[in-house]
Amino acid sequence: MEKKVTLMYELIIAGVVVVLVLVLVIVSKVARAIFKVVALISSLFMVILIILGVFVVKDAFDFKEKVTKQPMAFVIVDNEKVLVSLVVKPNMSEPSVLGKDEVLSISEKKYEPLLKTYYKIWILKPGIVDDFEQDKFQVQGINITKEQVKQALIADKPWEVFGYSNAPGNISSEMIKQGIFGNIMMQEISKNPVILIKEYKKGNIRVIKETPVFMVLKYVPLSIANMVTSKMSGGK
Repeated sequence: MEKKVTLMYELIIAGVVVVLVLVLVIVSKVARAIFKVVALISSLFMVILIILGVFVVKDAFDFKEKVTKQPMAFVIVDNEKVLVSLVVKPNMSEPSVLGKDEVLSISEKKYEPLLKTYYKIWILKPGIVDDFEQDKFQVQGINITKEQVKQALIADKPWEVFGYSNAPGNISSEMIKQGIFGNIMMQEISKNPVILIKEYKKGNIRVIKETPVFMVLKYVPLSIANMVTSKMSGGK
């Protein structure tokens, strides 16, 4: 009887050992399969990152080259209404403004025809002025405040903001706004070079057409974005 019980225990132990071995073999195979899948996914992810990196670097160099050769348009838009426009062309001392048809295209969000003329279209919200570090600006020898700038940009008769009953020298409303906009932007950028990057990351600026380097700028820290844009613009 005792021999039978002992044999039974031995068989049970042997059975348990066999089951454990089988479990270990199965777990090992599953682990190897999972490792292969994870390794494959990691490899694909790295390949995708490298490809994206190549596109971003290529786009950065493309921007650096074209920004010095092709015109760009800057516009402040409020509720789909273009308040003021500024066209900056290489080797041009004074900026100009968009034509009526071009302004209409932007109001209607028909950007493709404009991209045949302009390398980039920068669409700014009026609120960008609130984030300017300077509180006062000098335009044509006149000191104006940030609040006056905001009022002038949305006014139909911007000269009234500065106490004039009529437009000085019969200058059009658009030209007055363009003069204010151009001057304050240049003054702000000279003192606060990262303003455009900050406002782009905050959503106060849209770039048409948004290429890979701008998509990346949305998600990287400002210090790195500043370094990237410095390289793009030819800085050291």
